[in-house]
Amino acid sequence: MVTRGQDALPLSSLSGNPGSHRDAGVDEHADIEPSDADLLYSDDVTQGLLDEEAALPGDVPHRKRTSISRACWGQWGHHRRPSITPRTIAKGFMLLGLLLLALVQLQSYFVESNTDRVHASPPSEKVPDRIPQSTQRPHPNKVFAHSRPIPPSTPDPWSHMPLNWEGRAWLAESRFSAGKGAASLPEQVGPPQGHLAKAFTYMQAATVQARLAGDRTRYDKDTGRTLQVPRSELKLLYEGWKKPQLKVGNLDKPVALGWKSKRPKVQYAGNIDLSDQRMQEENNRRDWVKRAFIHAWQGYKNSQWGHDEVKPVSGGSSDSFNGWGAVIIDNLDTLLIMGLNEEYNLARDHVSALDFSYVIPHGTDAAAPSSAVNSGPFPLKEYMSYFETTIRYLGGLISAYDLSGDSLMLERAVELGDWLLPALNTRYGVPNNRFFLGTNPSGSRTGTAWLAEVGTLSLEFIRLSMITGDETYYQAVQRITDALDEVSAKGPNHLLPLRLDVAFPNPVIGNTVSFGACADSYYEYLIKMAHLLGEFRPDGQYARMYRGAIDSAYESIIRPAEVIPDHPDLINIGENDFSHSNYVPKLEHLTCFAGGMLGLGAKLLARGKDLETGVAFTETCQWAYETSPTGLMPDSPRFFLPDDPGLPKTKQPAGRPPAGIRDSNPLFIGRPETIESVFYMWRITGDRLWQDRGWRMFVDWVSSSITEFGFVGVENVNDPTDTRRKDSQESFVLAETLKYYYLLFSDREHISLDQYVFNTEAHPFTLPTYGRGRPKKLWKGATESPEESARRQGTVVQSWHRVNKVAQFNRSLRAMKTG
Repeated sequence: MVTRGQDALPLSSLSGNPGSHRDAGVDEHADIEPSDADLLYSDDVTQGLLDEEAALPGDVPHRKRTSISRACWGQWGHHRRPSITPRTIAKGFMLLGLLLLALVQLQSYFVESNTDRVHASPPSEKVPDRIPQSTQRPHPNKVFAHSRPIPPSTPDPWSHMPLNWEGRAWLAESRFSAGKGAASLPEQVGPPQGHLAKAFTYMQAATVQARLAGDRTRYDKDTGRTLQVPRSELKLLYEGWKKPQLKVGNLDKPVALGWKSKRPKVQYAGNIDLSDQRMQEENNRRDWVKRAFIHAWQGYKNSQWGHDEVKPVSGGSSDSFNGWGAVIIDNLDTLLIMGLNEEYNLARDHVSALDFSYVIPHGTDAAAPSSAVNSGPFPLKEYMSYFETTIRYLGGLISAYDLSGDSLMLERAVELGDWLLPALNTRYGVPNNRFFLGTNPSGSRTGTAWLAEVGTLSLEFIRLSMITGDETYYQAVQRITDALDEVSAKGPNHLLPLRLDVAFPNPVIGNTVSFGACADSYYEYLIKMAHLLGEFRPDGQYARMYRGAIDSAYESIIRPAEVIPDHPDLINIGENDFSHSNYVPKLEHLTCFAGGMLGLGAKLLARGKDLETGVAFTETCQWAYETSPTGLMPDSPRFFLPDDPGLPKTKQPAGRPPAGIRDSNPLFIGRPETIESVFYMWRITGDRLWQDRGWRMFVDWVSSSITEFGFVGVENVNDPTDTRRKDSQESFVLAETLKYYYLLFSDREHISLDQYVFNTEAHPFTLPTYGRGRPKKLWKGATESPEESARRQGTVVQSWHRVNKVAQFNRSLRAMKTG
């Protein structure tokens, strides 16, 4: 049972753990005095909040970190050398025999697969003359000589790990009942209703003062909650902007403005190995991935439900994405895809209760709220990342609706879309990424912005228009695309800089171009928008912008690596300037999504050369995993240039990057981009070698990263003896990385690339069907609905933060007054 609040608990026994499911009784850390129960709030704003006599006493503390006794992480790293005994020598001979047997089987598999494998590459088209000759040579899908064998899927993929490695127990089949977790939530204790009511009264009084000070934001007169900006006050269609003729709400109808009803086929449809042995192997691998997801989901659910993320080492919490429960909403679709219906139904309660008007400040963790101040008015509003809120929350809700047909998800998606819509009410439609809900930019200029932040909004808002029939979202976000299209046409080529300001006559800020951080998903969304709209014609806006960008990339940032011993055909996608004269051979993990993007674009737009490039680049990213001592790719390795005098010709010493790599950021945080492209390569080519590569990546990642609460970041992938770990697990580890691993080993028609398009957070949106049948819904329904009385009232985490925020602010004012 989930308790939203308690009236009966005496203050002296109140637990201040927002979202903690451990002891809900007496908390020795609570510092509220029993006598404080009679203190009252005053709404006499003529006295000012500084003179407030009656307020919440002291702090109602957030959950304080619980010290958990466990072995030092890294003690059982998979390269740790055990002591030598007769018993271990015997085990060594046994392992050697198993290894030789595995190598024989592996060799026979490759011989068979090389004979029977068929690829789905479209015929190569003529490469534009302006593309450098060095990148025109073919990039065949070579079979690498693996530095480590493909791990078995049964009985134990982690046979190379010590017997006392804890991950084996955490992923044991006995922990999971029929592939499911524990479909219940431990009790959550919310703040006493009296304290929560006082907090609302306090905030309502603060809104009166805010209005007197000139704040034009609307607030609820009873609770002080921020209210939405009415659409009547939004001017989304500015003079001079040509309104689009397309009605995207019609695209699911049999005839949509003459749109072609036949899409190019993306997924490989030829023959592949469907033998019983191969299918059993695929099933085994998928089961291991599902267990890994459930392990991380349970770690979050049992310790920090309602917070954005759980810290995988300490079990603490982090609220970097509004405090809305990022892991929950980011994984609604993952739960449906993996058939975890009961877990999805638990998550529905959270979605129903969530109060979009309340934002927990960025970066808040298990400590007291960071929004408390020593001077100035009470902070009624907190800013959010518009980009992250759109791709994680709006995208997550839309995808959950597309996969389930659940009206609750559609209702909340529409509500969130309406909260976000005013940010697009700027002169050119480009939002300020630091957005305060309830505010109206009213045609103001945005200023400089990162390309990815402003160019990665179209899929979510246009899909929302499709499923609601409300064209407003589409028209609002289309203004951004038109502005970026105009900037691109004025530039020296069709690659846009990392940072720009569309309001200036010369909108370019700097001249660095790349497919990496701050730019990546802008290019990704060009081809995916063409896919969503069915817009593949030469004059189609998104397809035209994508073609121009990729052709420019061949001139500028797509280059042969050339410095990797025994791998002359690897290519890199680095960064450059507009003059193409300052190429930096950096390989960002974030850029590794581009293999899948190029493959998708090749199939949709009949650009056969792009598929060859996508395959070769994905092999480069996979090579960065394969050659790492830990089997994990560094976050941003940088290649030597061919004429660098310091280029090593032989193997590097331990702790250094492999030959051909100058230096790197050796961190690994479970990023999804490489496995995303591996997934695309498998679905597009039908080559099971990609499944084998992905499986090895998965086993190596779990070996180095699993903890009691999930999966931790590895500080130095170049040194297996370095036991430092990063106590962080972003929601994308579950929402993207584990989702792509799961789909890699699922039936090819499960979330088919011919029926869905993924947003940049791996949320699949249903493609228009042109009146034909829709994909089967994955939700089995709910046994009971969320309580209507709790709808939009706030989660337990939000309620605790609201109370603590008021208490701490008032405490600061008292200290100022008495000091």
